[in-house]
Formats: sequence, C-alpha cells, structure tokens
Amino acid sequence: MERPPPFSGLTAGRHALRFGRDPLAFLDTLRTMDEDLVRARFVVGPSLTFVNDPELVRHVLVDDYKRYGRPDVQSGRTTRLTENGLIESDGTLWSEQRERLQPLFSRDRIGAYADAIGEFTTDTIDSWHDGEQVDLYQEMTALTVRVIAKSLFSTDLDGSDTERFVRANATIGEEFEISPTALFRQFLPTPPSSEYQQVVSEMHEWAEGIIDRHRRMDDPPNDLVTTMLEAQGRDDSDLPETQVRDEVLTFLFAGHETTALTLGFALWFTARHPEVATRLRDEARDILDGDQPGFEHLANLTYTERVVRETLRLRPSSWGIFRQAKLASPLGGQRIERGDFLMCPQWTLHRDARYFDDPETFDPDRWETLEPSRTPAYFPFGAGPHACIGGQLALTEAQLALAALVSEFDFEVADGTAENLRPAGVLQPRDGIPATVHKAR
Repeated sequence: MERPPPFSGLTAGRHALRFGRDPLAFLDTLRTMDEDLVRARFVVGPSLTFVNDPELVRHVLVDDYKRYGRPDVQSGRTTRLTENGLIESDGTLWSEQRERLQPLFSRDRIGAYADAIGEFTTDTIDSWHDGEQVDLYQEMTALTVRVIAKSLFSTDLDGSDTERFVRANATIGEEFEISPTALFRQFLPTPPSSEYQQVVSEMHEWAEGIIDRHRRMDDPPNDLVTTMLEAQGRDDSDLPETQVRDEVLTFLFAGHETTALTLGFALWFTARHPEVATRLRDEARDILDGDQPGFEHLANLTYTERVVRETLRLRPSSWGIFRQAKLASPLGGQRIERGDFLMCPQWTLHRDARYFDDPETFDPDRWETLEPSRTPAYFPFGAGPHACIGGQLALTEAQLALAALVSEFDFEVADGTAENLRPAGVLQPRDGIPATVHKAR
C-alpha cells in the first residue's frame, strides 16, 4: 500500500514555506487536485496529510477517531495558557471531562443562558451611536466574553476586563499564527514572546481569582467552576491541580471566540449584501417585536439561522482540524504511518463545488434545502465524539444577538475590509472588522 501522493513539484522545504506563508492559498490548491489525500513533506517532523474527501474526514473524526488522536500543537512551547483543557486533552481524561461538563450545555441550560445573551446584546446596542466607527470583531469579542463569563462562571465582567480579553485574543492569535517558523517551532523548544508570556500570567491570575471566589462561597452557583471543584474535591479524584484553571480558560476562550468571529463576519456579510440585511431586519422586527431577544424567539428566526450557517461555511472559525495517527493504518486506499499528522480542512471542503453550488457566493438560501447534519462536507464545529461541546450554545447566541443587532443598525464597511485573514488557532481578521454603524430606519 502506497503513501498519499505529495504536492507535485515541491521539495519538503518548499512545502513548509508555501504552507507557512499562506496556509489558506495552499489549501485552495487542494480544490484543483483530483486527490482525496495529499501529503505535504516538511524538513523536520512527520508529514502532514490533507484529507480532501468528506467520507474520509468522517472516518478520521467519527468512525475511527480513537486511532487518530489530538496532536500536541504546543509541544515546543515552554509557557502554556492551558495544559489539559477539554480541547487539548484526549483519552480517559477527555472522556471523563466531557461527561462531567456535558450537562452544562443541555437545552434547558442554554435556554437559561439566553437571558445573558439578550441583556448583554442590548447593552451593546445602547452603547452605539448613529455614525460611530467601531471594530466589529472587538465589539463582538466584548459581548461574547461577557456572555460566557456570566453563563459558565457566574461572573460579571466590566469594561477593563473585556478590553483585557480583546488584547489577549490579538496576542494569542499572533503567537499561534501559522508561519514558516511556526512549523519548526512545534518540534524545537522555543520561548514564546514576552507579550504572550504576560498574557498567560494575567489569564492564570484571573482564572485563579474566579476559582478562589467560588471556594469561599457558602452556596456556590451550579456552574462550570463549581462542577470542576466538586470533581477535584472527591477522595478518588486524580485530576491535576491545574485542571480547574485549565477548564476555566479553555471555555473562556473557546466559548467566546467562535461566536465573536461568527457575529463579526455575519455583520460584515450583511454590510456587503444589503438584500440580506433587509430580510434579516424584517424577520427580526417581526419576531422580536421590540423585545429583548430570548430563547422563546429562536425557533422562528429561520432566515437568521440560515445567515449564521452560511457565515460559518465561508468564514469558519475552525478552518482545519488536526489529528495525529496513533497507529499505522490504511485510509482511502493509502498508508498512513504512525505519528503522521492529518488535517481535515473546513476551509477547503466548505468551498468544494462538488457539494455546494456556486461555493464562493454568500447565499443563505442554500440552507433552505441543505440540512447541515446531512451535509458531510460541512462541519464548522467538528464531528464525532470530539465535536465542539458548545456548538449549540454558539449557534443560539449568534442567532439571538444577530437578530437584535440588525433590527437596530445598518453596517457600512469599506472595500477590502476584513479580507486579510490570520489562520491561527482560529481564523481571525488580521486587521479587525472596522465598520460604521447607522441607526436603521
């Protein structure tokens, strides 16, 4: 059995340079190749195989997920934000944590979180003025980090807190941006930037403060922090000392960033497609009828849901899912060696003309006939047991907040805005999403 074919005409060094310089352009070349698996060879470390077929993606992420584990993408770093959070862990620790935290994302709990979504979205609307220039990415980050802190940690954030998290997002994005040097950094012990080390220190201190406050409470709330502290306090617990802090920071960042990006890009798309904005506003005003958005409105915001789904197709915050083969195994008639890295690229498959008509066009109405769960090339929140635990919360928050925002404002963006993307841990707009907000008529 042969190895997956390499990108033709390139040496190992050229693979690293091309992928590192412009990962998204590198991935776009997959759509021009008639191959389900394509291998990139780097100068050091294992090869990286791109999985360019949704059925093979399903095999890696769902059917045979135990054979393809999560790689340690921070292996060369001497300072980490988290060690064993749910997104990073695997095996027994991951399965126990997933089972322990899953009830926090039930339908009933998400319904309760909707109160915070509505309240903080209203605060954002009240803070904007007609003709004001804002950065939609920063504004949505401030909104969504308040929602996640209140919902999962029972913590109210003030303006200085949200500004700190906006700065932290930028620093973390810069530190983990894919680049030629970053590819080598995974295999060599290199110190992070001083700015990143400062962010890690500040975030550890912030999380430990939240945990200490919960420990001192006589009647702590039934939230993520309490759930973790109770698990760690059991006599048979073998959770690491840093586990509670790790989960607080994991859910703080993963829990707000995806939604912030989805909302920011959804507003950007509405600015570029006035007809979409009009239909969104008509629906929102009809369903909300001037009320603060709540869980009871969700089922009737059908066009809003389609806009969110389409935003996640073209601007998925998770632009590629990495795995590492634990054992040598066949995949798609090719041989994957133990230790090989694999990438299941949402960026590529979400734009594949085999599965989406006119794939580069922003067309929310495609989701009138397409069912997300039955569209194998569409997996914005991953797939299988490791799929995002908070995916439904993110969708709920994005729909409710988007409806409220467009019911009150139009958004104007200049040509070229938010088209320079930074592929890091998530897909960020490198220069933010600057926009002018106008009071809607």
